[in-house]
Amino acid sequence: MVEIYFSNPFGPLQLKDKADELLDLYFSNLYNHHIGVGELFTGLA
Repeated sequence: MVEIYFSNPFGPLQLKDKADELLDLYFSNLYNHHIGVGELFTGLA
């Protein structure tokens, strides 16, 4: 399995602790404001 954030293997994975903090902040704000969040599945790969 490959571990990447948002199809970007650079940056977020190198600074995982900081990226996780920001992701928690962003997604909690999205949920608190009732903004839909989901996953997109494609037939690529």
